[in-house]
Amino acid sequence: MRLGLYSKGAFRLGTDRNFGSSRFMAPEEFVRGSLIDHRTNVYTMGAAAFVFLADGVRAREAWKAPDELFEVALRAVSADRESRHPTLAAFYREWQLALRSRFC
Repeated sequence: MRLGLYSKGAFRLGTDRNFGSSRFMAPEEFVRGSLIDHRTNVYTMGAAAFVFLADGVRAREAWKAPDELFEVALRAVSADRESRHPTLAAFYREWQLALRSRFC
């Protein structure tokens, strides 16, 4: 088994498109030379939230969880990298806070 796509840290995309399913990919994963880093991973997690909680639709009407979580996921999939959570830990913290505010 070879883990040829693993990178221990951030890297610059050396191809015209990163590998993977496009529904989980951040906009920068389609541009050669783009920085692929923590914010890219945050986008992937936000996209996964929309797949699991809204059948892949990024609209509030399709969202099957509390609105507070919709806002967290929407920030995670922002096309503007700087608007996303800076790390997965920050995304997770905000997700947990949204849950607590809803149910506590």
